[in-house]
Amino acid sequence: AKSFEILHRMIDSYLEGNAAAKPGTFAFNAVLNACAHTRPPGERLEGFTILCKTLILLRDWTTPDHTTYGTFLQASSNLLPRDEARKLRVVEAVFLSCVEEGQCGQMVVRNLKNVASPELYDALVGRFVTEDGLDIPLRWRRNVAG
Repeated sequence: AKSFEILHRMIDSYLEGNAAAKPGTFAFNAVLNACAHTRPPGERLEGFTILCKTLILLRDWTTPDHTTYGTFLQASSNLLPRDEARKLRVVEAVFLSCVEEGQCGQMVVRNLKNVASPELYDALVGRFVTEDGLDIPLRWRRNVAG
């Protein structure tokens, strides 16, 4: 919650004329990462809510990258039980956005495997699994930097 408040202070400062305070992808990814490390069980639902709000807000300010998606999936895995229906719906929608935007790198696929049910993972990427691992289609990773 603290990192989300700081992000909002950055946005407010920018809107008040401080051009240097404009949040970029890195700032949003930092909030997602903070959500991924929410430890107390009583705070995990709030952490998941902030996680989702942050991803939505990010799209108003900048473009998500492969780190955004990978961190979102990691945080989702840490915050809610693996088989929770709302988490699986969100994970599927976020993964499909990631693929559409060409940001599906190794981190995304690794974290998808940790967060998705085996059935959802197979439905999303099963046809690309090989003996050597996962052959991520070029179209899925066309915008991954580095």
